[in-house]
Order: sequence, then C-alpha cells, then structure tokens
Amino acid sequence: MSTNSTNISAHRGDSSRFRENTVVAIKSAIDAGAAVVEIDVRISKDGKVVVIHDPTFERLWGLDKKVSEVTWAEISELGAGENKVPLLSDVLPLFENSQSILMIDMEESDPAKLAFEVASKSGATIYWCGNLEGMQIIRSLSESANIWMPWNVNATLTSADIAKLKPTFINSHYSFLTKSKVDAIHALGCKVSIWTVD
Repeated sequence: MSTNSTNISAHRGDSSRFRENTVVAIKSAIDAGAAVVEIDVRISKDGKVVVIHDPTFERLWGLDKKVSEVTWAEISELGAGENKVPLLSDVLPLFENSQSILMIDMEESDPAKLAFEVASKSGATIYWCGNLEGMQIIRSLSESANIWMPWNVNATLTSADIAKLKPTFINSHYSFLTKSKVDAIHALGCKVSIWTVD
C-alpha cells in the first residue's frame, strides 16, 4: 500500500453489487483490485466470529434477533446461495495470496479477542479498526498489529493521544478533518483514513 497516495477501501466488500459482508461480495472486491476490503464482525451465541455489520439479522435476513442470541447452526441456515452469512474463518483464506488487505471492523469490543485468535492463524495481512476499547484489546494481544484508531472529535490529535495505542492510521469520518488536522496527524507519523466517501 503506497504511503503517498490515496487508496480505496471496499466497504463491506463489493456491496454495490452483492449483499454486503458475504463471501461473494468480498471476493468481488478483491478481484476488482481494492487496496483494502473492510468487513464487520460480531460474536454468535456460541462464540463464533460472524461476518455481519448489524447487531441483528433483521435488515438483510428478516430475522429480528441479535447475533449474540443465535447459534452458528441457526445462522448458517439463513439465506441461500451467495447470500449466506460467513464466518471470519471463511473469509481469511481469500486474502492469503491476495494484494488486497483485510480490514476487520467492530462496533463494540466484544469480538476483539476471539477475532484476533481466529485471524492470528491466517497468513493474511490484516488491519483492525472500530471500537476504541476493542482496539486497545488488540494492541494488548499484539505489539505489531496494524491498528486504525477512531478519532471523531474536533480536537487536533496529539502525541499523548496515540502513545498507548500506537496506531498506523487515524480513522475519522470525513466531516471531522481539515487540511491542518491531516497535516498534524502526518507529523505524528500516522496515516489518515476517512469514511465514508462515496
């Protein structure tokens, strides 16, 4: 990934053409040459790392239950054909011989430890982003993990803000950043990621 250029991340895979966070959407994004392919993870009732963004299955699968309330056996029955919910372990092999980098995002800290344990068995290059507490857990598990630190405040980032987490990227909604803030982040030795620009 170039250090001096703009790179594009495929949000939840190739979600403009396929159902988000499915294997087919992720593979399509890789095949299209996305520099980074972002996915989301949550934990099932029986401790499986499931690739899904929403806390429930209602929006995409019509099941009004939280991911944490449903076992993997039940989840695996949802959808048909290409529209199946994958496990993180199903997705990782797609990146092991790929130029694309996998970004694992989480809205809460719960998936961090289990997702790291699953991902650490893979040879894929991985970035981590999302919940700050979750990123702190990832850092406690690995000094070398590539972490994208969330920063959605109007204040300019300082060296004290990044001292413990040691992020590779600062990850902000585009509305929080200005040129001076981006320059300040670069001066601290971090790269900048913004979301979501369509």
